[in-house]
Formats: sequence, structure tokens, C-alpha cells
Amino acid sequence: MKCPNIFNRYHLIPAALVTMLLFPLNASATFPNIDIALWDPHFSKTDRSKPEYLQILELAKNKKFAQALTIVKSLEHESPHKGTPLILKSLLLFEVGKYVESQKAMQKARDIQPRHPAVHYHHCQLYRQLGVVDLAERSCNIAVQQHPERPEAHYEAALTLAAQGRMKDANQALKKAASLDPKNEAYAFQMGLNYNYLNEIPQAIESFSKALELNPEYLEAAYQLGYAYATQNNMAMAKRFLNRVYDTRQSDPDDALKFHPQVEAARVLLEFLRTNGPEKLPTQIEPAKYHLGRSQKLYKEGEYGLSLFEIQTAARLDPENVNTRQILVGLASLFLRIKVAEQAVNDLLKSAGDNKNLKAKGLQELGDLYVMRGNLKQAKEFYTQAVELGDPGEIAKISLDELPKEDSIPPTGPENNWYMNPPEALNQKGEIFAHYGMYQRAVNLYSMALRMDPNNLNSKLNTAMAYFGDKQFNRAIAILEKTLVTHPTHSHLFSHRILLAKAYANTGNDSEVLKNLKEAKEINPAGLKKLRSDPAFKKIAQDPVFE
Repeated sequence: MKCPNIFNRYHLIPAALVTMLLFPLNASATFPNIDIALWDPHFSKTDRSKPEYLQILELAKNKKFAQALTIVKSLEHESPHKGTPLILKSLLLFEVGKYVESQKAMQKARDIQPRHPAVHYHHCQLYRQLGVVDLAERSCNIAVQQHPERPEAHYEAALTLAAQGRMKDANQALKKAASLDPKNEAYAFQMGLNYNYLNEIPQAIESFSKALELNPEYLEAAYQLGYAYATQNNMAMAKRFLNRVYDTRQSDPDDALKFHPQVEAARVLLEFLRTNGPEKLPTQIEPAKYHLGRSQKLYKEGEYGLSLFEIQTAARLDPENVNTRQILVGLASLFLRIKVAEQAVNDLLKSAGDNKNLKAKGLQELGDLYVMRGNLKQAKEFYTQAVELGDPGEIAKISLDELPKEDSIPPTGPENNWYMNPPEALNQKGEIFAHYGMYQRAVNLYSMALRMDPNNLNSKLNTAMAYFGDKQFNRAIAILEKTLVTHPTHSHLFSHRILLAKAYANTGNDSEVLKNLKEAKEINPAGLKKLRSDPAFKKIAQDPVFE
């Protein structure tokens, strides 16, 4: 489902300019202070006196996350049953963008020490980044209650509220954070962005000015001030702040890598103002379109969880917008957020009216979701309804043709796992279809993964296994042979060779069977010996290769 271009209404204005207005650089989460990261001495006498813990916090403060992770992994190995090393590991993994690994470490830590002071604070960050709206909101509320005197708790809550479109509430949280830490320019800057969203430009100017006062090098604040003054037709002040940004460029104008992102934005805006004047600048933000655009931008940047969060906000703010709902269905389904996807599809069906094609697509999607859950009976009902409505693309028909008996044993469901990598999520979805013998559906999903990542080994091997399961042995052979060229060594090479041997066995090519079995024997002699009784190799079961 393709994202609509929200910049159509601003066709006279350079996209880079609008992007910096509506979607400035993403706010960074905050690595917590010692009061949150480590136990109070009342609960643990050693946490705040342990040199390694204090060293980790100091390294994190200076953004030396790799060094900190090295220390924390050593502590985890020494004390596998302690919660604090896992908490610190989770916080550090989050800082380097490994959100799923961070969540797994956090879950282990919570199982050990569910009352650790960092649990809800970090869940506030994590669930927002993973796109889990309800749990992010709940965790942020608890974190603020637990740490009312910590500004970072209020700041993280404000970021979550802003992603929900609750800018007035977000600014109340930011005011509290600023009262606790008056010298932090990020709080004033974020307030300015929220006032922009609310179309309260004088208050936005005041907030951006405060941020720049606290940090004269804060180019994002200077750029936003320049834009805000331009919308107020105050060209003198607009040029003053925009030139302040643009004049920070390096002496070598050809080396764009040295430029701060705002430098190019300032250049574009100054040029636009010279050519067109301030009258044609967009001055009003429409909330639903804002969150839709942020979702699109974040998706392109690979921030998939935040993208999912924002599109849920856009759909809530504009419930009748069918395009937005389709995007929400597509994103939630892609990342196997089955409950979110199901609710989104049901909402879409309610607003579909007499659009049979849209209803058919929604019902086919519901069928897929119930296959993911292992409820084949309900999946069949949805697929059947989709076919009755015309089934554009005939996906429901293909699914019905391949759907197995309703008593088939389901695989482990995906609902308890977090997927933040599109090819990985598509592979998982394809593997569930393949488990049920729905090979054509599986191959289509693996093909989508390969279009995103042409060198994805799992997608290639999964495609070959699906073709093998569908008895398309020559296609399986072609993919497996090509993969040997592109991936001559990999961790699944033994299974790769065995599958290739089986595919050749089904085409009657005994010489290639033996060739691949010999290669497999070099990798795992004991593993090959166990395959002597495999029906695929019945014809050569007595061959010395199995000895």
C-alpha cells in the first residue's frame, strides 16, 4: 500500500524546506541519571558504589556506548542472575539502535528484578520506539510517578505524548522537566516544536529563543526561529537567524559531509524567500497530515517502530481517511503486529462503504492474520468472503487452494516476538505459510523480502525450500546453486547441501546427489551418517558416502 505524498498541497515549496519545518531531526531519548539507572542504597548497598557500574554511566554520558557495552557484557557473564547488568545492557543497546535486542535484555532483567527503578522508564522509551502505543503510554505514566523529581522521566513522557498528538499535555510535561533542569535546551526546543504543531507561533518563537539562549550553537533552534519569523512576515529577523545557521558552513563548500543538516535547509529557505517572499510558506499544520508525513519519513529512515506509532496517531485523528487506514494495515501486518492489524482492518471495513475491492482486500488480510494465529477455520471463512467480493489479485483464491485441513498443527505464533526488520518479518510470515504447505503465498513473501534485500540469505534458502515443498525441484536447484556462488560459506551450509542433494535426487541426477552429499560430509560427517535412512536417499543408502 503506497504512502500518499502529503507535500502535494505544497507543490511550490522545495520538499527539503517543508521537511525541516514539519519533521525536524528526531528527538533523542535520554540515558537515565544514576537515580533511575541504579538501585537506591536502601534497596542495594552495592549498586551505586560498584566501580564498573559508575564507569558505565560515565561512558554513556559521554556517548561511548561501545566501550560501556564491553564492560556490561563482562558483568553479565560474571553475574548472570543479577538484574542491573541486564538493565544497563538494555539501555546501551537502545542507544545504539538495537531495539529488539534491547527489549529482550530488558525482559530478562524484569524477570529477575521486576521492581528495578529503570524498568518502567526504559519501557517508556522502548515501547515508543517499537510502536506499541498503549504500553508506551502506561510505562511513561508509571515512570513519572516513580521518578517525579527526574527531568528525563517527564521528557520521555513528553515525547510519547507528542507522538500521540497530545501536544498540550506534552508541553506540560516539558515545563515540569525544564523546572527540574532549567539549563537543558532540548526541553525548550521540543516545546517550540509542539507550539508549531498547535499553530501557536509566538509561543514557538519564545521557546526556540530560550533554547538558543541556553545553547548558542543550537542550529536546529536557530533554523526554526528563522522559519517562524518568516511566517510572521518579519524578514529581518528571519534572515538574521537563517544566516546565522548558513554561516556555520565549513570553508570548503564542496565538502557537504561537513555541513550540519540545517545548513542546507537554511540555504534552501533563504533562496525561496528571495524568490517568492514569505507569503507562499506553509504556516498551518494539520495534525493528521503531520503524523502521516512523519510516519512516511520515519519509515524511509528505517525507524519502523516510530513510523508505526505515528501512523496509528494519524488514523485516530482522521478516522475517515481510507488511505491512512490502508497504510496502517500494511505496516502493522508487515511487522506482524496482529492485534493492531486486525483492529485496523476492522476499522477499514467499517469505512469502506460500497467499495467491494477494498472490502475484499480487507477480508483477505483478515484471512492472513488468522493463518498467522493458526485459526485456519476462521481464515477460510474470510478468504471465502473475499472471493465472493471479487478478490482483486486473486490472493484469497490462491490461499483457499493451498489452505490445509483445519486440524493442522500450528507453528509457534509470532505475536510474542518483535520484528523491526522488514525482510526478517516477511521471512517469518512466509515460514508460517510454508508450514501449512501454502507455498505460493510463502514464495511471494520471500520475493518481497528479496526485493528489499537482494542478498538476504534466509530469503533465498526459504524460497528454495518452498519450491522443494511444492515439488518444483528444478527451481529449487537453480536457487540453491546460485546461492552457493553468492554465499559459498555460511552457517547453514550443511542443510543447504542436503536440500540440494534431495532436489537432485527427485530429478534422478545421482551424480549431483553424491557430489553434494560428499560436500555435506566434509562439513558434518556425523550429521550425514544419520541421513542414510532418509527416503530421499533410499536408492543410494548403501553408498560409502554414508559411512
